[in-house]
Amino acid sequence: MSYRYEVSISFAGEDRAFAEAVAEGLRDGGVEVFYDNFYAADLWGKDLSVELRSIYHDSSEFCMMILTQHYVDKMWTSFERQQAIERLIREKGKEYVLPVRLDGFTGEVSGLSGSISYLSVTRNQPELVIGIFLDKIGRKAVQRGTRPTPAVKAPKTHVPKLKRPFTDKEKNEFLKGI
Repeated sequence: MSYRYEVSISFAGEDRAFAEAVAEGLRDGGVEVFYDNFYAADLWGKDLSVELRSIYHDSSEFCMMILTQHYVDKMWTSFERQQAIERLIREKGKEYVLPVRLDGFTGEVSGLSGSISYLSVTRNQPELVIGIFLDKIGRKAVQRGTRPTPAVKAPKTHVPKLKRPFTDKEKNEFLKGI
């Protein structure tokens, strides 16, 4: 399937500076990214409930959610999340939602399964998110302008614990795939 955007970014307005840094870095890396300010003229005057549904439900290969308490509390981010989760269900769990927990946010996010692996980063680590996304889609990171890339630690990732033991058959199948 062909998508208009390789990734759409869903975020709360309070986290705009971080989202914009990620969006700009991805765009500099050649990624077709939906970030609302990049499309202000296109969105102006349109019914956002229709446009955002299309973007977060059909038009993006991935949806990156910047998760904070502000994100959980907002109406529009809830709407965007609902569209993304509906898509996730339709595609039977195919990886689509890419959660980024910002500044140690550990709160529950309505509708978002706790079994989805996420990145945990701080506000000063947009380059890390950019680099990991570029790796995910098989692209190399590019140097951005004259700004030096800060030395940052790898983000914490969360791999959910399964509540059932694996059978010997499942273990063997997994090991064959390595």
